[in-house]
Formats: sequence, structure tokens, C-alpha cells
Amino acid sequence: MTGMASLLACVAEEELVRRAKMLDEAALSSIFDAYYPRVYNYSLLQLRDAQAAEDLASDVILRVLESITRYHPRGVPLSAWVFRIARNRLIDVRRRHARRREVGLVDDAIAPAGPPHAAVERALNYRAISAALSHLTEVQEQVIVLRFMKDLDVATVARILGRSQSAVKSLQFRALASLRRMLDSNSHRETIASGANGSAVAVS
Repeated sequence: MTGMASLLACVAEEELVRRAKMLDEAALSSIFDAYYPRVYNYSLLQLRDAQAAEDLASDVILRVLESITRYHPRGVPLSAWVFRIARNRLIDVRRRHARRREVGLVDDAIAPAGPPHAAVERALNYRAISAALSHLTEVQEQVIVLRFMKDLDVATVARILGRSQSAVKSLQFRALASLRRMLDSNSHRETIASGANGSAVAVS
């Protein structure tokens, strides 16, 4: 984002927040529309359970709207504040329930419209990524989800996680290296399995 575009976005966000603090219905609705899908997908990647993700996203957005009058930017974008609330709620959920590492089928809400084979391919990719993420440490997983799936910059992620930017960069580097090894390993195993199946067909 260019400097001018970033400035315009900040001005628009400040105006949106100002109106929301006055309980302007359109402004509150805009915040809901902008952040509910993002928090839902963030929650789904963390919890691997569509119903739990819906519950958490609904709770987070309700908290955001109820406490918007207490939000003061001070250089922190609204997205950082929203995802900080989401992360805190996620920690609460994990404390109450045993941590689940099951990889479910991709939910319709994150499957794009298009040819059936495209939806299947995305579902398989989602399952592979979710499975790989489950082998990272919790904070590494948070960094990858926030940086690359929520498209937040390093500074914003650092604010959400309460860590320095250099720490986030280090976590990101180690997490990506681990993911690359795991995905390469899975791809190698699939290639061997495919070759073995092909040989078996040829012999028969």
C-alpha cells in the first residue's frame, strides 16, 4: 500500500470508528461485515471446528461492538485491536477445552464458488496446510496465520502478540522453514505412493 493510500485508509478508518462510537448503525454494520469473516476464518484455522469458529467469531465481534467506545487508536490499527481480542478469546477457549488438533473438512464459508474440482483442490490444500500448522508451536502458528492468511504486517502482528517486531520476524522464519520441510516431506511421500500404485497397475 502506498503512503497516500495508507493515509486515506487511516482517515476512513478513523471516521468509521468515530461514527461507531456514536452507535451509528451503518458504521457498526460495516465493522461487522469487515471483520466477522476474517475472525471466523482465523478461528477456523486455529480450532479446526466450524461450529466452534462461528461461536468464537460471534463472541469476538460482539465484544468489539460493545467496547468500541473504549477503543483509542494511538497509532494501532483497528485490525490489531480486533485480532488481539480474538487471540485472547482463543486462549480462553483453549484453557477450557482440551486442545484439539483434528483436521476437518473445509467449511463452505471458506470454499470459493467455481468448478467442483477447484473446490476439492482447495479443500485438500486447506487440509494439508492445517495439518502442517498443527505441528508448529502455538505462537509460530499464530504468526503464520496472522501474517499470511490474515495479511497483517509485522508491526500489527507484533502488537497483537505482545512481542517485538524482531521476535515476530524470527518466529516467522523458523515457522516457514518448518512448514517447508513438512510440506516437502508430504509431497515426497505422495510421489512415492503414486509411483508404487502405478507400478502395481502396470504389473496386473
